[in-house]
Amino acid sequence: MKTSKALILGVLIVAAVVVLQLGKKKGQVANINMVEGTTVPAFTFTDSGGKAVTYDAFKGKPLIINFWATWCPSCKDEIPSLQSFYNDEKSGQNVNIVTVLFRDDMSSAQSFMKKHKYDFPVYTDSSGAARSFGLTGVPETYLIDKNGIVVRRILGPLDWQTSSGKELLSELLSRI
Repeated sequence: MKTSKALILGVLIVAAVVVLQLGKKKGQVANINMVEGTTVPAFTFTDSGGKAVTYDAFKGKPLIINFWATWCPSCKDEIPSLQSFYNDEKSGQNVNIVTVLFRDDMSSAQSFMKKHKYDFPVYTDSSGAARSFGLTGVPETYLIDKNGIVVRRILGPLDWQTSSGKELLSELLSRI
């Protein structure tokens, strides 16, 4: 009898977790007051060559910071559209796009990038910026205007080639 109750309870818990996970929206734009409208926290990222880069390197232009990892399935789903978005934007140079590894290493990222022929810039988080940003998971993206103000926080993957992805970019660029 006790085994049956434990089994039923276990099944109910698993079902509840599955339902909660299925209810999450993909690429949900979060209106989190403690983040949006605030100044971007100071950060130092390190590029693949070991060079430290701070926010000062990106000042004056809108900035997109995308935290991701090679072990993250949702990140892998988002990356192809992010690469296309990067290809579209690097010619216009209207916005800086920065991707930052979260709990991952540069050698894994370089292998992943080479395998899939991606060429967007990848950095490691050498200053603990993920904590300063209040990162809740990956992928997570921050849109920052040219004055260093966080405009949007995007939780989860986003298809950067859809109308909603392009609307977010338009919103960011309208603050130039």
